[in-house]
Amino acid sequence: MQRLPGAVIVDADFFISYLRGDEMADKAEELLNLALEKKISLLASSEIYDDLITAYRSQGYGVDDLKNMLRDIRVIPHEAVPVVVEIAILAMDLYSKYGGSRKLHYFDSFHVATSFVVNKPLLTSDKYILEKSAELGIKAIDLRRMQL
Repeated sequence: MQRLPGAVIVDADFFISYLRGDEMADKAEELLNLALEKKISLLASSEIYDDLITAYRSQGYGVDDLKNMLRDIRVIPHEAVPVVVEIAILAMDLYSKYGGSRKLHYFDSFHVATSFVVNKPLLTSDKYILEKSAELGIKAIDLRRMQL
């Protein structure tokens, strides 16, 4: 089990698990409750919204569904960390070096770069990021194994 610090970067896994009710929904809901109680701060790359829209569109969701999903996300307490040039350049460096099939995904490179720049751990279920976190220069916490 991995203990949570006072603030973490969350990626799309957290939002999708909570909204869709998948196998990690219980962990996502526990984390959300901590955020609602102001016991933890949830941060996310501002790229998260495009990441989620793209994920949902690839599943066949229409524009009205996407707007409803974004409205649902709006009530989840989180702070968007703006993708500034420094983060974008680092994301592209990471993607150039580690990107590809079954490796670092394009959107995930922004989440990793944000985690690196703001020096907060990335909460994810992405196996590649979890296995390569030290090489990527970040601390990663497995959403499946987090200890609240």
